[in-house]
Amino acid sequence: MNKAICTVYRAFFRYNRQLQAAGQQLEIRTPLDKEAFLNASYAWVVNESASRQDLVELLLPNILEVPEAGVFSPEAMRTCIRVNFAASKSAPLEQQGQLLDQAFGALRILSEQIHMQDCSSDSITDGIKINVTSAYVGKVPVSTVATRNLFTYRVRVTNVG
Repeated sequence: MNKAICTVYRAFFRYNRQLQAAGQQLEIRTPLDKEAFLNASYAWVVNESASRQDLVELLLPNILEVPEAGVFSPEAMRTCIRVNFAASKSAPLEQQGQLLDQAFGALRILSEQIHMQDCSSDSITDGIKINVTSAYVGKVPVSTVATRNLFTYRVRVTNVG
């Protein structure tokens, strides 16, 4: 296994140890649309599990079974990481560059997922689940001399009762 692959492998495990130390699981979340504020858009999400499936396939391309809820325990994540890197270790040399690119892409997605999880809040009351996720969009000018910080939010209300 070359040095770059070992470095990416260790980075995945570092993220996994952070989740485990915090007593958290990784819940796959759909990314926020940071451009939605431009046209004040909103959307109904009917099949969130399909977009979670796409994210999981990007995050762990060779995963065989995706949890229905889109939640990975640190143990399940560790197993998936090992399986994927074991498969890349036995790949032919000409494919290792492509696999390394996929691993870097998955590492970026994992980082974004953990950040979104840190910027989210969930609550269940009387059979209603409310999930709020926020993200920093950037600074926007409000005049020729002043700017304001712009944030976007997604509020998801789900009947679980």
